[in-house]
Amino acid sequence: MKRQLLFVFIYKYNITSRVKYIKLHTFMFRMRRALAVAVAAAAVGVATPVAAKIEIDPMKDDFPEVMANKVDSAIANNRELGVAAIWYYKDTRLDAGFKDTYNEVAKKLKGMIKMIAMDCDKGGNKKACGSITFDGSKPAVEIYPPLPMPKFAYAGEATAEKLERTLTKQIPGDKISMITTVEEYKTFTKKNPTKPKVFLFWDKKKPVPVLKGLSTEIVFARTVEFAYVDTTAATDVATESGAAKKKLPAILLINKGKKEWYTDKDKSFAALQVWINRYSESGMGDTVKGGDTATEIEMEEPEYERLRELKDRSQKELCFGQKNVCGVLLSEGKPSEKDIDSMLAFETKFQTKSDRGVSFNWMWLDMSIETDFKKAIEDMEPRQAEKEDRDAETIKYPTLIFVKPPKKKREEKLLSYTKIANGEAIEEKVVGDMVDRIAGGATYVRADLPKFVNRKALAKKAKKEEL
Repeated sequence: MKRQLLFVFIYKYNITSRVKYIKLHTFMFRMRRALAVAVAAAAVGVATPVAAKIEIDPMKDDFPEVMANKVDSAIANNRELGVAAIWYYKDTRLDAGFKDTYNEVAKKLKGMIKMIAMDCDKGGNKKACGSITFDGSKPAVEIYPPLPMPKFAYAGEATAEKLERTLTKQIPGDKISMITTVEEYKTFTKKNPTKPKVFLFWDKKKPVPVLKGLSTEIVFARTVEFAYVDTTAATDVATESGAAKKKLPAILLINKGKKEWYTDKDKSFAALQVWINRYSESGMGDTVKGGDTATEIEMEEPEYERLRELKDRSQKELCFGQKNVCGVLLSEGKPSEKDIDSMLAFETKFQTKSDRGVSFNWMWLDMSIETDFKKAIEDMEPRQAEKEDRDAETIKYPTLIFVKPPKKKREEKLLSYTKIANGEAIEEKVVGDMVDRIAGGATYVRADLPKFVNRKALAKKAKKEEL
């Protein structure tokens, strides 16, 4: 019947060429076959490839992309108390649509949950993705609860609400004390007098995820005490503390006997983390008294959660005892989250694809503490300016240098480095140009290797000044 109609069409329009007939017949056949394939794919819910490649931009997205060989180091700091998630994706319509959902959750839970992604279409990741099931009906996400709980595959719907709920349920709440009586409240305020106490007052039966996230944060877990008060069940505690006169949820911090209520409208994890961090004794060590001798045991400050810090204890492990070139973010104080995101993205972006390529380690250095390094870098600026026939400039921070670890014995006392242009943004194009220069044989500035500050001695000095 279809062929008869085709002949009628040819006759009506006086198409006599056999070549035109064959071409038209072939075209219609291909169109019918393509339509049949599309209908079949839609019927079974198969995720068909999309033309556009899924791109993860560290300047826009709130989760980084990592290679398979970097997964363990990316989530290592989270396994004791924290929760992590990995999204394994391919170039499919399903994953292209899920990216915004995953990013929405990552943005909301930033700092609370470690969320990363892996491109399973990349050669270096295919082996790690071999055990992952891509059935086309739901995204492939693995969730890592705190140890010793094993990882498990996310089985919920591909919605932000469901994924967020599944992740936050994994955050342990055993670091939070539940206060129900005035006596418990008074006892808690006197517990561990050197540690700040944070109370959340609300008319809910259980602590909210934000409080659980704060209590398991890598620094706060050892330096701050957290408590939760259900005001509907403990009205006398709300009255005693003053929370009864506050709008719920109300947050109280007691530090060395002084009360301070949180007054900002923003009660997100990030905002509360900044507020509490002013009182936490991050990097100052804990005091442990044992027996009758009141001996002090100084605990080394925990390493920065996401990007490791170059300092006395870590310098050989990260840089000066390694063969890789070191990308060092020079910052006066802790770097911003944006700069950390960029550095973590560089770790993935500029990973060598061959054994002969230049490999990089990425880290940051606190110039406000490592003053000898700051002096060495700034003292070299006038000399470099003279060599390059330009005016000397005041070094602007943050900036980025690339350090060449010593290969010979005589180089161990030298700091060999090259630096991005003064004032340049720490972004992919700038760093990419530097990586290309290094691969092609960059010229390094050489200065005497500065001494790292003894952090343990610095912590003791700070404690004495505090007392």
